[in-house]
Amino acid sequence: MKRLLLTGLLALILGGSTLQAQQTTTTSTPKRTPNKFAVAFQMPYNGNKLGAGLRFSYDFTDLLRFSVDADGYFYTVKGGFIGRVMDLNPNLNFIFGNGDFHFYLIAGAYFTMGHSIFLEVVTNSMGFGLGLNAGFGMEYQITESIRVFLEQQASLGLISSWMPKVGCAYCF
Repeated sequence: MKRLLLTGLLALILGGSTLQAQQTTTTSTPKRTPNKFAVAFQMPYNGNKLGAGLRFSYDFTDLLRFSVDADGYFYTVKGGFIGRVMDLNPNLNFIFGNGDFHFYLIAGAYFTMGHSIFLEVVTNSMGFGLGLNAGFGMEYQITESIRVFLEQQASLGLISSWMPKVGCAYCF
């Protein structure tokens, strides 16, 4: 899975530099503009499970963005379904760079709840967790309405983990 994420990162960087090289020199204004809403589909990787999620974000300025991620994971074994986990992550992104390709820092919180057959049998309850998020990411604004991103985020708290994410956002 690490190879897949590194390959995706390399493709994002090389594809971005190729697209920039193909652009004419008459357009020096970056495609990214502030005060945009965005909706994204993303694929997080939590431990050994690949998930799917949605991100809703709002760019306050060129340097500050608020985003909320909702990610889901399904855990299975050879015998079948054993559980599911849902994460909710409200974050602030501090953006560096004023071109189409830029980096950002992530700071925020996470709330997670899950249900598994194992937890139900042992504790007769659902699992809950909360904590803080910290991380970094990079994104490339392909057009005024499409951006792709790759990020690495650490969730620190009752349930701690490193979680890479890759996604594509529609901006409006």
